Amino acid sequence: MSRPAPHSRRGAFAGAPSASASAVALPIADPVAESSAFAGMVRQIYQSLEADQVGAMLARHAADLLGAHGARVDFTNDGALSPVATFGDVPDAGDANRVSAPLSLNGKTIGEITVFAAPPREFTDDDAALLTDLANHGAVAVGNAWRFREASDSARHAHALATATRALAFSTTPESVYAAISLIAQNALGARWFGVLLAGPSGTRLEMAHTSGGKSDARWTAHECWAAAAANVAATGTPQYVPAIGTIVATLPAAVARAVRASSVRSMAMLPLPGDSAIHGVFLLWFDSAHRFDEGERRLFEDLSAQISVALHNAHLAAAERSGRERERALADAMHQTEKLAALGELVAGVAHELNNPLTGISMFAQLLLDESLDEDQRESVRMIKREADRAVGVIRDLLAFSRKTGPRMVAVDLNALVNQTLRLRAYSLQTAGVQVHPELDAALPAIPGDDRKLQQVLLNLIVNAEYAMHRQETRVLTVRTAWEDAPDGGRVLAEVTDTGTGMAPELVKHIFEPFFTTKPAGVGTGLGLSVSYGIVHAHGGTITVRSTPGAGSTFVLTLPIRAQQLPAPAPGPASSGRRRASAPVIRSEPGAAPVAASPSPSAPDSSRATRP
Repeated sequence: MSRPAPHSRRGAFAGAPSASASAVALPIADPVAESSAFAGMVRQIYQSLEADQVGAMLARHAADLLGAHGARVDFTNDGALSPVATFGDVPDAGDANRVSAPLSLNGKTIGEITVFAAPPREFTDDDAALLTDLANHGAVAVGNAWRFREASDSARHAHALATATRALAFSTTPESVYAAISLIAQNALGARWFGVLLAGPSGTRLEMAHTSGGKSDARWTAHECWAAAAANVAATGTPQYVPAIGTIVATLPAAVARAVRASSVRSMAMLPLPGDSAIHGVFLLWFDSAHRFDEGERRLFEDLSAQISVALHNAHLAAAERSGRERERALADAMHQTEKLAALGELVAGVAHELNNPLTGISMFAQLLLDESLDEDQRESVRMIKREADRAVGVIRDLLAFSRKTGPRMVAVDLNALVNQTLRLRAYSLQTAGVQVHPELDAALPAIPGDDRKLQQVLLNLIVNAEYAMHRQETRVLTVRTAWEDAPDGGRVLAEVTDTGTGMAPELVKHIFEPFFTTKPAGVGTGLGLSVSYGIVHAHGGTITVRSTPGAGSTFVLTLPIRAQQLPAPAPGPASSGRRRASAPVIRSEPGAAPVAASPSPSAPDSSRATRP
């Protein structure tokens, strides 16, 4: 095909609109000017060090060079052509004439330039040759841009690794590691958010350990769905890159998929955190713009994830060592406290014996006075003396029973009587603290088999903790409720201890029964009360759980099986003194004082159980 006359070609260029102020107008009639304009185009192409910009300039110059309506540049990606840049009108197939030239570098096709023109414009062999010349220069410019990108990536890779090494080397706690990762992810990697999923105790379930950066929507969707999305990465140890987040939306539950679409996440990378013998987590990076994840970037991400894995492993080892030392100190403190309590118990027992004798004498002589001829005012005063002396004797008896050293035993336990006895032990402390006590005891509660001393220790721990939780609250109400749940296996009894204290956050509730875990300040609690109570209740075949709302208080629930066929004979003593004790009247020492259920003294007549005015 011969090259058309200069006039016809000039007419074709004249009919094309100016594509850009910087585009070179090519008067084809003058070969020298044509050569100069072509050289100018080539210089512009070589000046760019970004492959995408080279592609955009190639599309623009190709359209101007051939006087066409539009042009498109495609790069080869995994054996297929992918559009990189377009200029002007790029019609659908069949709507225009077109001419193409390959982008070849070192004998390998790396892309293609296609120029489009609407009929009656026809491309010639000279057009194809001219486009081929431009494509050859364009391929070299693209290769230069890629080599520059590789060199830049290598420098960035080395700088990011050096920065990460310095930041992570001085991180000895998981929190400091996460802070270092946040700086690395946002500054060195360009990620908007990051997250760390770690394998749970079973090693089969991933749990979100930390998220940081960006808006809350990314963190919410992370907790809801990223663990499932990353499960395959943890199982295979193979990184997964998601250039377009929509490709995984179809695999998510509908509600989560909607949340992901509404979030700002556009691309993500999921990288395994290798352990000594298995993958122990996944490192997530989220981006708020489309990300192609080229080979250099993938190498950088994977090298960093290996360093992060080592840093987290070392930080957890250091934390475990610190925790071990703290547990040793706490155990030593607890042993010291136990020794103090044992000494205090001996002291209480001695004092109680010394007080019990005179109180018994006061009660006996008050009873003798009641047989004398007294007027009504004197008789009421003597009744009050006897009533209070008997109450003091009852408190001393409870103290002696609680401090008495006994081995394990299984008796028929009246839980209502046990609650009443424990409340009497704490009556003065509760009254002094301004706590109102509301016992709600089921009078039909059956006896249960158990160790009454140990179960009383559980109740005492719960009541003491409830009292402490309310010491800064304006409203201080302690409610102790018992109930019976019947069932074919004998059923179970429930005891609930509810306070109006400060409550606990969910992350505290998860650890509340762990040994040495305490929310009290140093010197106030050892962190053993609830863990010991947990062991006692489970040894009885029961459960102990807690419901808590920050700022609204907590409720501890004891569930103990009845197992009537295994019920032993009732034990002597106040803890199991029969069904009559479940409905004992309530005594209020003063207005606003803590109400506690009274119990009869062995030496007191029934009249001593009257409610004090």
